[in-house]
Amino acid sequence: MRIISKSTKIIGVIFTFFIIFILSIGLALSRGIDIDELTFGNINLKQLYIKLDKKIILKADKIAISLQNDENFNDNSAKEFLKLSNYMYFIDKIFHEILIKDLQIANNNIQILYKNNKIFINSEYFLADLNIEDELDNKTDLITINKMQFKDFAVNLQGKLSTNLKDKKFAFSGSFDSYELNGKIDFVLKKEIIKYKIYDVSAYSLGHFMVGLDEKIGLNKEIKNWIYGYIVADEYHVNEINGKINLKTNDFFLKDLNASAQAKNLEVMLDKSLQPIKVEDANITLANETLNFKLHNPTYVNKKLDGSSLYIRDIFALDENPGININIITNSIYDKHINAILKAYGIDVPITQTAGEMNARLNLDIDFNTLNVIANGKFTTKNAKLKIANADFKSKNAEILLNNTNEMIINALDFGMDFFNSDANAIFDLKNKKATIKGVLKSFNLNTQKLGILNLNSQNFNSTLDFSGDDTVLDFHTLDLSLVFGKKNQITMHNPTRFVPNSELLSSLNISAADKISINTDDFNEYEIFAQNIIFNLPLQSKNGKKYEKDSFYIKVKDDKISGTSTSEKIKFSTKNNDVKIDVKDIDITVNLDQDSNNENGEFIARATNSNIIFTDINRTLKLPNYEVLIAPKQIKFGSNTDGGRINFSKIDKHINLEVRDISGEYINQFLNKQSFSGGKFKAKVVGLVDNFKGEVRFYDTYFTDYTFYQKLLSFIDSIPTLLSLKTPDFNSNGFTAKNGKILFEKNKNVLKFIAIKISGSSADILGSGEIDIKTGEININLELEFLKEASGIISNIPLINQIILGKDRTFSTLIKIRGTMSEPKYETQVLQDTLLAPFKIIRNVLQVPFLIFD
Repeated sequence: MRIISKSTKIIGVIFTFFIIFILSIGLALSRGIDIDELTFGNINLKQLYIKLDKKIILKADKIAISLQNDENFNDNSAKEFLKLSNYMYFIDKIFHEILIKDLQIANNNIQILYKNNKIFINSEYFLADLNIEDELDNKTDLITINKMQFKDFAVNLQGKLSTNLKDKKFAFSGSFDSYELNGKIDFVLKKEIIKYKIYDVSAYSLGHFMVGLDEKIGLNKEIKNWIYGYIVADEYHVNEINGKINLKTNDFFLKDLNASAQAKNLEVMLDKSLQPIKVEDANITLANETLNFKLHNPTYVNKKLDGSSLYIRDIFALDENPGININIITNSIYDKHINAILKAYGIDVPITQTAGEMNARLNLDIDFNTLNVIANGKFTTKNAKLKIANADFKSKNAEILLNNTNEMIINALDFGMDFFNSDANAIFDLKNKKATIKGVLKSFNLNTQKLGILNLNSQNFNSTLDFSGDDTVLDFHTLDLSLVFGKKNQITMHNPTRFVPNSELLSSLNISAADKISINTDDFNEYEIFAQNIIFNLPLQSKNGKKYEKDSFYIKVKDDKISGTSTSEKIKFSTKNNDVKIDVKDIDITVNLDQDSNNENGEFIARATNSNIIFTDINRTLKLPNYEVLIAPKQIKFGSNTDGGRINFSKIDKHINLEVRDISGEYINQFLNKQSFSGGKFKAKVVGLVDNFKGEVRFYDTYFTDYTFYQKLLSFIDSIPTLLSLKTPDFNSNGFTAKNGKILFEKNKNVLKFIAIKISGSSADILGSGEIDIKTGEININLELEFLKEASGIISNIPLINQIILGKDRTFSTLIKIRGTMSEPKYETQVLQDTLLAPFKIIRNVLQVPFLIFD
């Protein structure tokens, strides 16, 4: 009992001491306590004053509290606001007045003033200037917020705050401003969750706001650039933003954030290399982390883009797949400006439209993490002119599909160029810059204004288009035909033979085959052609005697004018309206004089140098320094200047005309294919029809050699002593020397009739007449050998019965009959009665016949 009593006494003493201590402190507080400076534990106090008067009055110049873990203290305005909301109840219930000039907690300095229902708090992150106005009920007070500033968010609030301090519920309605934004805001704070509605917000810029937002929530760089940077407006108006924030965890619940707004005079910059899309105004909505722009009256380079839109997805989900989707709709033509949008994202679509109608849908999806772009589109054209790579196409109707950036499909009707038309399906590999094209070639008509170069009928085709290089190459594999478009357009026939029946050009040039033909053109009006190893049919012959029918040519075509040069430089030619003019060198020209119709399509005019003219029907060749030949429907003309002489021949229908002036005997030898004359000059004229003509030949100072009938004539004279004695210096084994001569003849079908022959030598003459059957070669010619009487040594040896003295020239003559054939002539002397009459008749014919007179 003593122990218990003793213990009880000790407890009583302690309790008494505690009561006395409490009463002492209470007494001191009621009077007020002043402390200049006091430090205990982690707390340092300076100029502290505390007094209890129903509620506590607390004043201090400085209260410093050191924390072991500084980061546990408030580090943003949201947390400080949450602390304030938590402590508001205790401040109101416990304190009558608070004035702390510097409350230093860790590295944070805070000013606190509470007096007469006014609260002022100012820290590094947060400022609040509040008036507690009325008590709405036993739980709720109404507070006027003169200013509440969330400094780290650059947000200022003004308005009314109703507070249920006991239940820690707050409701605010007022206005705010933040960076360039100002508007209205309502929020409800319950515990640490604040739900807010921002509305009726106006702004002229979002630049600083986006920078601040990025600092707080860490936006993707591209998202930040697109929201403000690539997309800029003159004016913004936010209808409403709804969201919530966990002030304790700093969670903004961005997935639940939704908003609606308008922007006026918007510019959307797809790329710095492009002109911006200009938008009259846009409706902007935010939901499910997607910012959607509905554009009103958008235009791009004065092109209407009605119906176009864009949206930015996953704008807050940095670990997802943020990006932008741009949907461009236009009825303007798909020209270089629209195509430039794709090129700005590294997508090379080789098509632009220069005319016609277009309905275009283009969708671009850009991944902000990888910056990869996926493009899809549908383009419908009508009566369009399209430039595919470097080639100009046109189409009546076409549907163009762009699939996942790298593939494009064209389905087109009446698709082609000015010179070809088709129904085609094309699949483009945009990555490798190639396409396959299949379809039906309806027509292929490569023409000048007046000349068809290549014309094909309807047929199926399979082709490829290669636009990987500077030039665009279109290969029609099934046609052995390729087209190259660039600075020079080229059309190549890899198997020209198949195109000959369909080419007026090749037909006009008498081309039947070739290894390859390449056609170059700038404008499809004028053409430069290289024809490799072409086979043609012209009256030409090589010097080796073979037909000249193969060479390579450079050819130019303009309208109906064609000119060309062979690579061998043997031929230069030009044509117009099916007329061919040709210059030949070192090759021969063949002519058929008996041919009734030559070159029925037009005139063939040849000028020849170092060239022979070969008359195929009579197997004769003239070697001339130069000459001209005209071969035309129903006519042939030939002319040459030869060593001061001239040969002109024409055959028009059945009429012929030949005039020869001052040519040498060598040319006669060529034509006769015999060495019949040496030297001299010849003239000739022939007129009439092919089977019925007349002619005259004159010659001067020539030497007759190597006639078969002449040699046999000499043999005949040698065999008859009386005739042998008639030989003069003009007659010898080498031939006969003629001072001049004249032959009159005519041809009637197969009979060549010599009306008169007179060949004058220095001491003897040959006179004659007769005929030759050209078909059989039979000869019926009478010759009179006439000698001057001055050769007195001869007279005594002539039997009187066989001689006649004629006229004042006192000449003697004898008559020889030539019969047989041209190859086997036979000679005999004339009988007496014929001898007496024939000389007079022949001479009279020669001297008196009025036939052809040379001027």
